Amino acid sequence: MVSFFTFAILAALPVATAGVLSYVVKAGDTCDSISAANNASTYQLAIVNSGTIDPSCSNLAIGATICLASPGQDCSQTHVVQTGETCNQLESVFGINSTILWANNPQINEDCTNMYTGEVICTAGQVFTPSAPVGSVAADPSDIHPASAPPATTSVGTTTTTTTSSSSSTSPPTTTSTSTSTSSSSSSSSSSSKTTSTSTSATPTPTPDSGDDGDDGDDNLPWCDEL
Repeated sequence: MVSFFTFAILAALPVATAGVLSYVVKAGDTCDSISAANNASTYQLAIVNSGTIDPSCSNLAIGATICLASPGQDCSQTHVVQTGETCNQLESVFGINSTILWANNPQINEDCTNMYTGEVICTAGQVFTPSAPVGSVAADPSDIHPASAPPATTSVGTTTTTTTSSSSSTSPPTTTSTSTSTSSSSSSSSSSSKTTSTSTSATPTPTPDSGDDGDDGDDNLPWCDEL
């Protein structure tokens, strides 16, 4: 039985304020590498950083503080897509139907032809609806395709422009440096050719993830509003 004295002490304890988990970008990071290391899906990361990071993740800057999730809408059950995997395989392995898969990953088209190697997919059995920051317009799911985004090499406050070739839109992020002297190109060219070539090798069977990709997890990361 809880005494009145004990109840009074508990009532006086501070209550955690709801916020958003945050992460500070490091050299060499890409949106998908951040997603994989912190169990935040590609779609979720793009939405909660709408207005800060563009849908193709071409403006990620070293030292920038970005958000990982919204409280109560954090899909921490994720899977990093391997070469040759299909949506049907993911549904079968993780025990989810196509409705839930597409609801949590609306950047994938109806035919699942634009899912790419390295993309981080939410595989939860329930639907999560991350929201854009207040005052920002949520990124269009059809534009979210950071596969060919260069790794972060410039610090916050440094202005650079890069050109992304549409022919490499289905390749996983590379770690090669990108010239900063070229002019910025429109994201429409990359978003219009988001298809993944079919692998000619035997299609592997995805392995259910434990939800831990070898990182220390995001439990100890600060919330955005605590920085």
